[in-house]
Parts: sequence; C-alpha cells; structure tokens
Amino acid sequence: MKGDTIVDSSWTIDPAGALTNASESFTTTGTVIWLTGGNRGRFYKVINHVTTAGGREDDRTILVEMKNK
Repeated sequence: MKGDTIVDSSWTIDPAGALTNASESFTTTGTVIWLTGGNRGRFYKVINHVTTAGGREDDRTILVEMKNK
C-alpha cells in the first residue's frame, strides 16, 4: 500500500553461529544489517522480517557466500 511504513524489523541468520549480527537498524522505508565472522566457502541465509504500520508482515531472504578479501 502506498504510504505504508516500516514499524518493526528483525533479522535472523541460518545457520546460527559463525556469522553474527554486528548491528542492525531500520527507518520507515528500509532496513540494514552489518555482519561479522563467517567461515570461508560457507553460505548463510540472512532473513529479515518486517512489520508495517498497516499491519502487513513480510520476510525477505538474502543468501550470503563467504569469500576471501
């Protein structure tokens, strides 16, 4: 819905453990997570759950692959 805004955002990491949530934040229009750690060659699912002022809920998944710098 046009004009709907984010009122809550939470992040989870699967599998939990080596890759960790260093910090997270959100505004009414977007969400951010900073990650640390992880094991080279591994893939991690980073999942964001958002709730809007209009009562809508949505999950989005980002697949992160750990590589050398």
